[in-house]
Amino acid sequence: MTGISVTQTGITGVQNGLEQAQRAALEIAKVGTTGGEQKSELADLTAASVDLLEAQNQVQASAKVLSSAQETLGTIIDTIA
Repeated sequence: MTGISVTQTGITGVQNGLEQAQRAALEIAKVGTTGGEQKSELADLTAASVDLLEAQNQVQASAKVLSSAQETLGTIIDTIA
């Protein structure tokens, strides 16, 4: 039962990270197309870049959670068998 919830947590983390990355990429793509003030656009670009890096870290951490859950489940199965 615990393995399923850990796996679900990892999957949810990956999905959330990918969604955040997509939003950040869209914000980065918008920079320079709105005709806004350069300082404002630079701030938007910086914030979106930070969001993109956060999303990358979230996906990587969630993938490690999934990997650990899989290894643990494999160890349990090997122990029982």
